[in-house]
Amino acid sequence: MRGSETSWYCRRCRARLGLIRRDGALAPLGTVGSIDRRGVARVACGDCGEVREWRPAAVPMVESR
Repeated sequence: MRGSETSWYCRRCRARLGLIRRDGALAPLGTVGSIDRRGVARVACGDCGEVREWRPAAVPMVESR
């Protein structure tokens, strides 16, 4: 793991579910169950089956010139 990434863990069993990159993007280590219109990803833990949601940081709108 590089210094620009943070591990993301299951809250129930503490298994590692993925990495959150410096820019806030999720890099899941397993299968993503679903992603909704807001960008919320649901990732199931491969060890215990607990589903955890990852919510992206709000991205400010950039006004075009």
